[in-house]
Amino acid sequence: MLTVHHGNRLERLAARLATELALPRGDALTPDTVVVPNAAVGRWLALRLADHLGIAANLRLLLPAEFAWTLFARLLGDVPARTGYDTEALTWRVLAALEGDLAGLEPLAGYLARAGRDPRQRLALARRLAAVLDVYQTHRPDWILRWDSAAEAPDDPVLRWQARLWRRIAPRGAPHWPCLLRRCLERLAADAPPPGLPPRLDLFALPALSPGYLDLLEGLARHIPVALYVLDPCRAYWGDVVPERLLARRAAEGRPLPHAESGHPLLASLGQQVQAFLDALWARDVHDEDHFEAPSEATLLGRIQRDILDLRPPAGEPQRLAETQSLQIHVCHGPLREVEALHDRLLDLFARQTDLAATDVAVLVPDLATYAPLVEAVFGAAGRIPYTVAERAAADGAPLVTGFLGLLEAARSRFEVDRIADLLEIAPVRRRLGLGEGQLPLLRHWLRSAGVRWGRDGAHRAAEGLPAVETHTWAEGLRRLLLGYALPGEGERLYDGLVPCDDVEGQDAEALGLLCRFVEALGALGAALAEPRPPAAWRGFLLDVVARFLAPGEADESEHRSLCEAVEALAADAEAAGFDRPVPFAVVESELRRRLARPRGGSPRLARGVVVGPMRALRGLPFRVVCLLGLNDGDFPRVRADDGLDRTRAHPRRGDPDPRAEDRGLFLDALLSARDALHLSYVGRDERDDSPRPPSVVLAELMDLVRSLHGEEGLRRITVVHRLQPFHPDYFRPDGPLYSHDATLCEGARRLVAREPDPTPPERRLFPAPLPAPEEPELTPQAFARLLRHPVDFLLRERLGVRLETAPEVLEAREPFLPDPRQRQRLRAVLLRRALRQGAPPDPGEARALLSGLGLLPHGEAAAALAAGRAHGELAALWAQAAPHLARPPRPPLPVDLEAGPLRVRGVLDDLREHGRLVLLAGRLRAHHLVEHWVLHLLAGAVLATQGEPAPPTHLVAHGSLARLAPTDAGTAAAALQALGALAAQALRKPVPFVPVVWLAEVADALREAGLPHVTARDPATAWEGSDYVTAARDDPALRLVFGEGREADELDFAHPPGLLGILLAGLEGVR
Repeated sequence: MLTVHHGNRLERLAARLATELALPRGDALTPDTVVVPNAAVGRWLALRLADHLGIAANLRLLLPAEFAWTLFARLLGDVPARTGYDTEALTWRVLAALEGDLAGLEPLAGYLARAGRDPRQRLALARRLAAVLDVYQTHRPDWILRWDSAAEAPDDPVLRWQARLWRRIAPRGAPHWPCLLRRCLERLAADAPPPGLPPRLDLFALPALSPGYLDLLEGLARHIPVALYVLDPCRAYWGDVVPERLLARRAAEGRPLPHAESGHPLLASLGQQVQAFLDALWARDVHDEDHFEAPSEATLLGRIQRDILDLRPPAGEPQRLAETQSLQIHVCHGPLREVEALHDRLLDLFARQTDLAATDVAVLVPDLATYAPLVEAVFGAAGRIPYTVAERAAADGAPLVTGFLGLLEAARSRFEVDRIADLLEIAPVRRRLGLGEGQLPLLRHWLRSAGVRWGRDGAHRAAEGLPAVETHTWAEGLRRLLLGYALPGEGERLYDGLVPCDDVEGQDAEALGLLCRFVEALGALGAALAEPRPPAAWRGFLLDVVARFLAPGEADESEHRSLCEAVEALAADAEAAGFDRPVPFAVVESELRRRLARPRGGSPRLARGVVVGPMRALRGLPFRVVCLLGLNDGDFPRVRADDGLDRTRAHPRRGDPDPRAEDRGLFLDALLSARDALHLSYVGRDERDDSPRPPSVVLAELMDLVRSLHGEEGLRRITVVHRLQPFHPDYFRPDGPLYSHDATLCEGARRLVAREPDPTPPERRLFPAPLPAPEEPELTPQAFARLLRHPVDFLLRERLGVRLETAPEVLEAREPFLPDPRQRQRLRAVLLRRALRQGAPPDPGEARALLSGLGLLPHGEAAAALAAGRAHGELAALWAQAAPHLARPPRPPLPVDLEAGPLRVRGVLDDLREHGRLVLLAGRLRAHHLVEHWVLHLLAGAVLATQGEPAPPTHLVAHGSLARLAPTDAGTAAAALQALGALAAQALRKPVPFVPVVWLAEVADALREAGLPHVTARDPATAWEGSDYVTAARDDPALRLVFGEGREADELDFAHPPGLLGILLAGLEGVR
C-alpha cells in the first residue's frame, strides 16, 4: 500500500514516522530504510526520532538515487557497483564521442570547429550534454528506451542528433537508469514479492520525485508498505490553484481555465513544484493521511501561515497591524550591511526572548560563497553568537585547496616573482617546504635585491616568444644569491658578469636552499603537467603532488580529505565510463576546479549555534527564527537560460525540473518553517548614490500580500531601511526603529552627533606623561644628528623599541624599462660607491657591466645603453663638483666629547678632510640631510675650537646642487648646540613636533635664491600637508602614529627653537 502523510510541519510528520517505526515489523535485525532529500534533513530526522524513541538505531538514511541503485542491485543481481551513466561518468563518455568521428553530429562538429583546439571548451560541451542526457534518463526515460531500440527517428532535429549521440555512448542493454528501471518494474509486477525487498519503506520530506521514482514506489507498494511524508502547505485540495495573472492571461487569450481558481496568491505563485508533485501522487492509487497543525494567528507570520493552510485569500479592507516582530523586511546597502543588520537583530531577539537559543536560528542564503566569509567576519569578530556554516565548498577559502590549485597554476605560469612569493605565504605549502613564517619577509627582500622578475631561465623566456636572455630570471637571481653566500661581493664585485647579493649569511643559507629546491621542483612540475595522461594516471600524479608539496595541519584535515576525494572521484568517474585516453591537464584542472567548487555535503552541525547554509540544504527544517538574506532582484529566484539543448523545455511535461520554480518553493518552505520570526533582507539601496533597488520577485509578492492585509502603513512598519554605515547616529536614538549593540560604534556616533572631537591631542593620549630621562644621557655624534633629523622616529625606536611595520616590499614582476627618478638615484648610488672605493669614476663600459651585474638595467641594447649612459653621466657631473675637495687628504678620526645642553655627545667624526668636511649624496639634497649634517658641522667646529683649530666648512655635494656650510664661530656653535641639546633632551622623553622639512620651509624663498629648490616646499603648511607635487610630511608613519592622521599644520605647535634657523641660514654660502 502506498500511503501519503500530509503535514504542514516536519515535527508532526517526524512524530508520525516515529510511531510507525516503533511498531514491530519483520526481522528485528533488519534496518529500517528511510529515504531523505539531503544529509541535513537526515541528521535532523535522526535527532527527532531519538527524542521520540529514546534512540535512533538500526536506521538506514539514504538519498533517493542511493536507494534506487541499491534496490536495482538486490532485485536484478547483475547491476554494477556504481552507475556509469550519471552526469559525471556521462561527461567522459560524451567527451570520448566528441574526440571521435562526428559524422551525424554536424551541429557539434560546427561548434567544436569554432571553439578551435581549446580542450576546455570541448569539456564544457561534454559536461552540458551529459547534464541534458541525465535529465532525459530521469524525466524522459521513454525517449531513452526508444533511442535504445532505434525504432523511430524523433521529429525534433535536435533530438535526432542527440539520439545518435546516445547510441554511440550507451550500447543497447547498457545498465543505465531507464533500462534498469524497466527491468525492476517488470520484476515488481509479478504477484509474488521478489526476494531482497525491505520490510517497509519510508520517504521523508522529499520536495519532488520524477515519474520513474513514483513508478518504482508504486511497484514496491504492491508488496511492502510504502509511506511518503510530504510537507504540504495547505490542508485543502489545491490542485486547481493557479496564479491570478495566469487566469487573466488565459482569459484574455480566449483560453480560460474552467476549473482553476486563484486561491491564496503566495500558494499559487510559490507552490508550483510541490503542487506538481502532489498531482502526480494523487494520479496514483494512494491512501492519504493528514497531520496538519494550525499555527496561531496572533502574529503577522502566523496569520499568513494560517491563511495558506486554509487556502484563505486576503479579503476585506486592510486592518491595522498589531505587531511587527514576527516578520521584518530589512533594506540594506550591500551584503556586508545585511549581515551586520542580521547580527544586531539576533542580539535583539536573544535579549527579548530569554529562552531563545542560538541553535533555534537558521540563516539561509542563495549564494553561500558570498555570505559565508561575511558571516565569519561579523559574527566571528564580535564573538557573541556561536555559529556554524553548512555545505561550504572545499575551494572556498581553504588554504590547502588554495595552495594546491595555486601550485598547479604557478607551475604552468611565467613564474612571476610575486606569484611564487604569494604561494609561499600559504601555510601548507610553507609547512611542507620547512620554511618559518618569519623567514618570508627575508625571502621577499632577497628576491627584490636579486632582481628576480619572471621566467625560470632563458629557455623558459624563449618558450614565451622572447629573447633567451637570463636577465631578471629566477636562474640569474638565485645564482646571485648563492654567489653572495659563497663569495664577498661588497655590492660591486663581478663574478662571471654577476654581482653577488651579500644579504645571505649564516643560518639564512638554509632558507635559500629551500627556496632553490622549491623553484626547481616547481619547474619540474610544470614540465610534467605539459604531458597528457589518462585520468587514472592523473590520479596518481596529483595525489603525489599533494603529498610532495603540501603539509596539512590539524585544521586542514577536512580540506585534505575533500581534495583527495575529488581527485579519486574524477578518476573513478572516468573509469566507470571506460575512458582511458590521454587528456591534457587543462581538462583535468577544469573538472577538478568544478568539483572543488561544489558544496562538500555532509550533515551540518545543528547543535553548534546559528546554522548558516544554502536554502536548498536546509529546506523545510523548522527553526524558531528563520533568516533569509540576499533576496535581490535578478539573483533569486534563478533565471533558467535556454541554450536549446535541453528539449524538455520544447516538449514540457508537468513536474519537469525548473530551477526558478524550485527557488520559489524554497522561499515558500522557508516562510512556513519559521515558528516565531522570519527575517528577510535584500540589497535595496545603492552603495554609491543611495538609489533604490527592487527586491526579488518572491519578496515583492510577499510585500504585496502584507499590503493587502494591512495597507501601506502596515508594510512600512515591518520594513527597516538601514543606513549606509553602522555608526550612523540613527542606530543609537532611543525612539527610532534602528538599533545597534556595538558600544564602540555608539561612541563614534555620539561624537559624530556632537561634532566635538576629543580635545586631547593624539600625542597626549599616546604619551600622557613624559618618559623618565635616560639614566646616562649620552649619544654618539651620529645618533645626536639622527635624533634631530627625525625626533619622533628616534623616540619610538630607541626609547620604546617600537619598529613601525612598513608596507611589505613590492615584488615587481615586469621587467624594468627606462628607470624613474628613484631608480636613477639607485644607479648613481651604485656607481658612487664604486667611484669612492677606487678613487675615480668607472669608465662607461665598467659602469654598464656593474649595473647589468646587479640586474638594474632594462632589457634591450638601446634601453640598457641609455640607462647606463645617463647614470654614468650624472655621476661624472657629481664627481666633477666634488673633485676639488676629494683631492684634499683625509684627516684622522676626530674624537668628540662635549656637552650639548643636558646631553653629552661622545664618539668620533670620521668624514673630515683638510680644510673641511665632505658629504656626497647620490640623490637630491633634502631638508633632513641639511639638518643632520649641519648638526655634525657644528659638532666638528666646536671640538676643533677647543683644540685651538679653526672651525672647518662642510661641503654637501648632491645630484643637481652643491651647498657649503661656512665655519661657525665657537660662541655661536656652542649656543646652537646648547639649544639643540635641550631640544634633543625633550625629544628623548616625549614627542616633539620638530620636522626639518617644515622648519626650513619658513625660509624657503632664501633657499631657492641660494639654488636649493629641492630642500623643502614653498611654505610650512604645504610642507606638512602636501600638494599634488609635494609629499606630505604628516604621512610619515611615525608622525602619523603620534600626531594623528590628517592633522592640519595650524593644529600643531611646531617646536622650532628661536634663532637657530638664522644661524643655519647665515652659514649657507657659496651655494650653486
